[in-house]
Amino acid sequence: MLITTLAKQTKHLTMGEVVVKARVIGEAMWGNPHFPDAGPLLMELAARRNAMQAANVACLNGGRMATARRKRCRRMLEQQLDSILGYVRMRSAGDVSIALSSGFRLRKPPLLLPPLDRVQGLRSIPTLNQGRIELRWDRQHGVRKYYVYINTFGPDKEDGWRMMCLTSRAKAILKDMEPGRYIWFRVCAFSASGMSPLSQELRAMAC
Repeated sequence: MLITTLAKQTKHLTMGEVVVKARVIGEAMWGNPHFPDAGPLLMELAARRNAMQAANVACLNGGRMATARRKRCRRMLEQQLDSILGYVRMRSAGDVSIALSSGFRLRKPPLLLPPLDRVQGLRSIPTLNQGRIELRWDRQHGVRKYYVYINTFGPDKEDGWRMMCLTSRAKAILKDMEPGRYIWFRVCAFSASGMSPLSQELRAMAC
């Protein structure tokens, strides 16, 4: 596991929780033989943590100035945590057990999405509008966009396929199609995991 996955993890903490986080890290690192020269960093961390704690108390009575001061104190406390995090990464030299002894935690690995299945259920919906074809298909979870391809020559002419439109919904309404002529369609989906295989071809005709 790469040590670069060590993270500060304070983004979603409340004003009170970030003080607790700073205390946990300070206590874990003070006297820790893996970080023998961390004293000045930890003393500054304690000073900024105390300032943040006092700012939290001052905000109990409200007031714009107290709120602004608390925001400044948090920013300074987070900057000090960033400095200590960099120091821990350097001193641990890739050793995860040493890095974790600092009180910091490893960032959770990203969730890997499974590959998309082929788009299923491609069908045309009858419409009375001249030159219009409405396509629908089964929705898949996590899809960002659907690519709709059209071929006016026939499904076997591979170089005849061209992308007609993009849509985020499991349907597409195509206008100005030539009435009375068969057209072939296929659809593929795109998500964070990549592109899906192309759907089966569908033959449809505009009125």
